[in-house]
Amino acid sequence: SIMLMFGYNAGGGAYLPRQGSFVIQPAQTFVGLTGPAVVQTVLGEAIEADALGGPGVHLQSGVADYTAIDERAALEQAKALLHFLPNNSSQAPPPISCSDDPERATVVIDRVLQQAIDSPTGFQTPFDVRLLIQDMVDWGHYFEVQPERAENIVCCFARMAGKVVGFCANNSAHASGQIDWDGANKATRFLRFCNVYNIGVVFLEDTTGFLPGSVQEQRGIIQAGRALLDGIVD
Repeated sequence: SIMLMFGYNAGGGAYLPRQGSFVIQPAQTFVGLTGPAVVQTVLGEAIEADALGGPGVHLQSGVADYTAIDERAALEQAKALLHFLPNNSSQAPPPISCSDDPERATVVIDRVLQQAIDSPTGFQTPFDVRLLIQDMVDWGHYFEVQPERAENIVCCFARMAGKVVGFCANNSAHASGQIDWDGANKATRFLRFCNVYNIGVVFLEDTTGFLPGSVQEQRGIIQAGRALLDGIVD
């Protein structure tokens, strides 16, 4: 299910949107366990609604997968997402005919790798993995999931020879592509969705590892990393 968060939603009902597979929250909407008035009364913290439960907050936390400028744009995003999904978990996404030759040359990949070879940093040179994904898929079109969160790992839907695939790729253009707590959780949720809905996954790996440090350990990177590995195995 795809949940579109319109208007103002506080209290027990705030749990409902995240029961969906995807959440789209337009600008100037609110969802939170409590509103600003309750936070002020209980904690003495003065905060505006947008800073407490607006789309900018939920994009970073992963509660929302997408934001939009208004409700109409949110509906258009939902339609674009549905283009890659099956009707239910007992089906595969429907293939479509595609005139983009699957045997065509992938010239961008060659160019990116050659620039890395020619660079003083060699294969340690960071680049945006989206360039490779765009080069590989039909007509260069892909639909990224949580594009504004944890850009060190890119998760997206696309088509190759008309068939839907998911891409999971660490992205050295952001934080050297190291996988942190947010990136691990983002990728785990994406992989589990692909597994349930019969979507094959293409993995692209640049030089990587899990991001070390006290902040990551305190947030539980070991558990998040293990969940990601389980998602890959599944």
